[in-house]
Amino acid sequence: FKVVLDKATLDSILCGEGSTHNAQKVLQEISRVLMPDGVYIAISHGQPSYRLTYLQKPEFGWNVKIFTVQKPMMGMTASLSSDDKDNVHFIYVCEKGEAGATGDK
Repeated sequence: FKVVLDKATLDSILCGEGSTHNAQKVLQEISRVLMPDGVYIAISHGQPSYRLTYLQKPEFGWNVKIFTVQKPMMGMTASLSSDDKDNVHFIYVCEKGEAGATGDK
């Protein structure tokens, strides 16, 4: 696949029994089915200090970029700071074949 899109699947797995082992298995399978230049996109509630432990494993060879989007707040009129980690979703863009690469391609 060129892209694997995950909307809180990894989050759900990490809430269950045997979470570390199961998350590793899922990420290994995602890496296996991605094309050499494929991208895994994970939309998550998990902060980088927790998720990067799983996503930056050397065996995946992923270059991980992190983006945030503000959570929708029903009935809220005041703008919340986008820096507040409790008020954002994290988007992890993991590019296969990019980790540790040097020079131009």
